[in-house]
Amino acid sequence: MRRIRAACCARAASGHAAAVLPTNVMNSRRCMCPPSSGDSILSAQTSTSIGAEIDFKPLPQRKANVADGSQATWGKENIYSDVNQFTYGEASRLQYKVARSFDREAGAMISRGFIAALAALCAAATSAAAETPIERGSYLVNAVMVCDGCHTPRGPSGLNMERRFSGGSIVWDGPAYTVHGSNITPDRDTGIGTWSEDDIKRLLTTGVRPNGVLVAPQMPYGFYRILTPGDLDAIAVYLKTIKPVSNEMPPPVYKAAAYPVPLPGAETSIGDAAPQDPVKRGFYLATLAHCMECHSRKPDGVQDFKNWWGKGGHEMKGPFGSVVVSNISSHKEKGVGAWTDAELKRVFTEGIGRDGRVLKLPMARQRYFSKMTEQDLNAIVAWVRTIPPIE
Repeated sequence: MRRIRAACCARAASGHAAAVLPTNVMNSRRCMCPPSSGDSILSAQTSTSIGAEIDFKPLPQRKANVADGSQATWGKENIYSDVNQFTYGEASRLQYKVARSFDREAGAMISRGFIAALAALCAAATSAAAETPIERGSYLVNAVMVCDGCHTPRGPSGLNMERRFSGGSIVWDGPAYTVHGSNITPDRDTGIGTWSEDDIKRLLTTGVRPNGVLVAPQMPYGFYRILTPGDLDAIAVYLKTIKPVSNEMPPPVYKAAAYPVPLPGAETSIGDAAPQDPVKRGFYLATLAHCMECHSRKPDGVQDFKNWWGKGGHEMKGPFGSVVVSNISSHKEKGVGAWTDAELKRVFTEGIGRDGRVLKLPMARQRYFSKMTEQDLNAIVAWVRTIPPIE
């Protein structure tokens, strides 16, 4: 009997010894590593701690019968059927499917004790830990926060992605300020190339530039206060990696003091890691996507997170024309309470409403939301279900 370190499967490391939990284990959809000669069927001597050693019994190189009656050859060919299959989701969930029948000569059945231990081990890791900071930052910026909406210029055919993040085309001109989406590329002269990562994080959560000037709340820093420390770091790191683009934007004009309306439950960081509870996770993601920035805005443009939560009704105007923000409460007639989960996901990932109409900007964000993981989409749907009905 030999010992290796706990991993997603017996082939987690070259040599099959001292294997550690892979960095992509929680981010991958599936790990279906076939056993090979020298790999093992797990014994019942297990531990639930990450890095704990687990006893293995060698598996002979031969064919094993699988549940559907076919055969899988384990050994040099590394041919496999559905005998060993691990399914992972970003909620740190692990479902372990094992075919019920093995050829008795192939070895003992995988012990139930190990299955429980491995599930606990994987649950201890988070999706953020599974990605590099740059990957996590890219996911948040490009699938959730939709920074292009304000910070990328638009042409006749839409966003000019060749000059991405070099400054937006929309102007917000109101009693308190006149601003454009700024150049957030690492260009040192016209962007944020001279900013430190701490400068970026300070702006994201407090709205204060390195020179001490408070930006207009059109930059939704009031929503970004909820960021976990790891996600905040990841965004700052990622923004340092994007292509610098020289593009001088008009300076902001501040006419009066303006501050964001505090969002209940998002006044400070949600914690050390993104929640795994679907509703809480959905609230976290929807806050980063600043959904209620529009959907809780009254027709007069004033945000009301207490009495107008999800009601919509505000008319928005821009290069996209004029649109009225929808009611996303759980009201079955005025809102989305009668919609199915699939219909809600279709809005997010395809930009098509329940009645078949194609959504306009700024809600037409399917090019971004379609990049979300299934777990995150499910979490947002779960959160939407909790919005109280309001007419």
